[in-house]
Amino acid sequence: YDNIKNFVQYLLSANTAEVLIIFLAILLSAQFGLEHAIPLTALQILWLNLVTDGLPALALGTDPASKDIMQRKPRDPKEKILSKDMLTSMIVFGVLLTLPTLFIFYITLPEGLIKAQTMAFTTLVILELFRSQTVRMKQKLGFFSNRNLIYAILSSFALQLLVIYLPPLQLAFDTTPLDLYDWGKVITFPILLFVGVYIYHKIRKENKENI
Repeated sequence: YDNIKNFVQYLLSANTAEVLIIFLAILLSAQFGLEHAIPLTALQILWLNLVTDGLPALALGTDPASKDIMQRKPRDPKEKILSKDMLTSMIVFGVLLTLPTLFIFYITLPEGLIKAQTMAFTTLVILELFRSQTVRMKQKLGFFSNRNLIYAILSSFALQLLVIYLPPLQLAFDTTPLDLYDWGKVITFPILLFVGVYIYHKIRKENKENI
C-alpha cells in the first residue's frame, strides 16, 4: 500500500510540475513579450514522462516494507489513495519542482533558447530523480534500501547525459552540451530540495517523539 501511494504521489507531483512550468511560461511569455520562450519542447516532455518519471516510478513499486509498519495503527479500509495529505504534498512539490526550473530557464535565456531549454530540461530531470528519494522519507527507508531504485536513477541520469552530449540526440531533442559551471547551477536546487525535505522529516519525527 505504501509503495502504491509513493508511486502515485511521485508521478502526480512530477506531472503537476510539468503542467505548471508550461502554463506559467506561457503566461510570462505573453506578459513580457517573449515569443516562443517555452522551457520544454514536446519531445522533452515525452522523454520526462517515459524515462525520467517511468523508471524510478516502477522501481518505487519494489520498495521494502517500512521498519515500523507493524507499530502503526490499522488504516481505514475505506481510505482513499488520493488523500488530502497526498494532494497537498503533490501541489507543494509540484511548485517546488516548477520554480527552480523556471528560474534556471529565464536566467539562462540571454545565452539562447536552446541553451536555456537544455538547462531547464536537465534541472527538472535532476529534481525529479531527487524527488523519487524524498517521496520515501515518510516510510523511513534508507537511501540504498532499494537497489532497483538506485539502478533506475543511475540509468535515467545516464540516458539524460546521452541526450545532452550525443550529437544525433542533441539534434532530436534540441539540446546543447553543458559545461561544469552549468552543472553547478543545475544540481544546486535539487540538493537544496533534498536537504530541506530531510530536515523537515527529521524535525517532524523529533516533535512526534517529544509528544
